[in-house]
Amino acid sequence: ATGISATGTFGKKSGKEKDTNNAKKTERLKVSFNAGSTTAEPGQKTFLCRIIGPGGTTLAIQSQGSGIFQMAESGDDKQYSMKKSIDFKQEDATVTMYWEQNTPFDAGTYTVELYQDGYSLGTTTFELK
Repeated sequence: ATGISATGTFGKKSGKEKDTNNAKKTERLKVSFNAGSTTAEPGQKTFLCRIIGPGGTTLAIQSQGSGIFQMAESGDDKQYSMKKSIDFKQEDATVTMYWEQNTPFDAGTYTVELYQDGYSLGTTTFELK
């Protein structure tokens, strides 16, 4: 995964989405990345996204699809926030995932980790003020 980005977003009255770094305005978190690779086999690929909040805990709501996965190299269990499957065709594909919760987002630094088949694809951080 390349070009990993994450930010808070909120919906405008026009129905358009607007990025924000204001924790009070944030309605959901948007994570985007490029899943392009000419070496990976084509077919269904499932990407797991782990969002770690400012308090150091993983944002997870089981009823929204959060769960546990096993790291490929260590065998350790890790919690993930959300997942998304795509039909991969060995060409550039932008993947966008959204995290919503029914409590306000805290101000602070968030860490986003991406995984596929138990392997880390990359990490980024962003801040909500």
